[in-house]
Formats: sequence, C-alpha cells, structure tokens
Amino acid sequence: MSAASSQFNARGGLGGSPGGAAGSIDLAVSGSVTFSTTDIAADAGGGGDGTGGRVDLTAIGAINLSAASAISASGDGSGAGGRVNLTTDGAVSLAQGAFIVAGGGGVGAGGRIGVTTGGALTLSGGSFISAAGGGGGAAGGRVDVSAHGDVTLSQASSITAAAGGSSGAGGVLNLTAGACRKDRSSPPVGAARAVRSS
Repeated sequence: MSAASSQFNARGGLGGSPGGAAGSIDLAVSGSVTFSTTDIAADAGGGGDGTGGRVDLTAIGAINLSAASAISASGDGSGAGGRVNLTTDGAVSLAQGAFIVAGGGGVGAGGRIGVTTGGALTLSGGSFISAAGGGGGAAGGRVDVSAHGDVTLSQASSITAAAGGSSGAGGVLNLTAGACRKDRSSPPVGAARAVRSS
C-alpha cells in the first residue's frame, strides 16, 4: 500500500462542534506500507475537551513513513491522548520529519503508543514518537516499543513520553530491542522530566 499527499481522517469536532471525541481508524495491509506527506488522524477537535481516538495499522511487510507523514490520536483541551498501535512482521522507518503522536490536549494527559516490529525501528531526519502530556503540568503517557532488530535514532530524532510543562509527572517508556543506538544530535530516549524506562 502506497499513499502520497493523502488523508485518513477520523477527527472529532468537525464542523465546529465543541468537545468532539475522535473516532477510530483501522488499516490492515497484506504487504508493505509506504506513506509520504500523508496524514492519518484520529484527533479530538472543535475547541472543547475531547479525547483522542484510536489508530491501528497492521502490515505484513515494512512500514515506511516519510516527508512529514503523521499518525496521530491527540486530545483537545483537557482531553487525554488516544491510542496508536503499529504492528508489522517487517521493519519500521520514520524519516524526513515523520511522526507518531498521541499527545494530550492543552492540559490533557498523554495517550498510549505501541510499536511492535519483526525487524528494526529507525528514526531519522527529526522524526519522533511522542505520547507527551499537554501543557499545565499534564502527565506523560506511555510508549511501548518491541523490535526484533535494533532501534536507531539519528538527526535529532526522538522517542518520548514527556510530561507537559515543568511540574507534570513523566510517563512510561518500555523499549525492548536488539540494541538502541543514537547519534549526538538525538536526545536520550525518553529524555524528559521523571520519565521511567524499562
């Protein structure tokens, strides 16, 4: 499956409806997946306090996101982030500013992201995976990564479950991989106030 400059949309609050919780997106692909400049969004919206939705992407082959492609399930206002799950027998690559996010709204707690790959997980070009809390001291969420191969971060890429603001509790980051490698431009994995790693 390949998509360029495309949108998969289950946002809440469309048409200005306040507090709209997001819906869900479920993509199951029998081969590999390549997204370029593509937005897959189950975000809350409408200026209220909606909770982020859910995105599930399952593939047999590799999953490649590039050119600022985004997979998101973020909250709005005080709404918490939703859930994003990527599962593949192959490798996962995020490049050229691509990102996966399940962030809290303005003051909402971070959501939950799961990445399970039969190969390597590679982030480059400022790409990131984030379950950060919103502002105002909101708690960070949870990121679970299970990679059969190595996890590699380069060019200021990151994986985090950061708190929102200086007073929030950090989230949880669980990472299982053959090895975790990063260059000097990328922050430590999970670098944030009170983030726990295991």
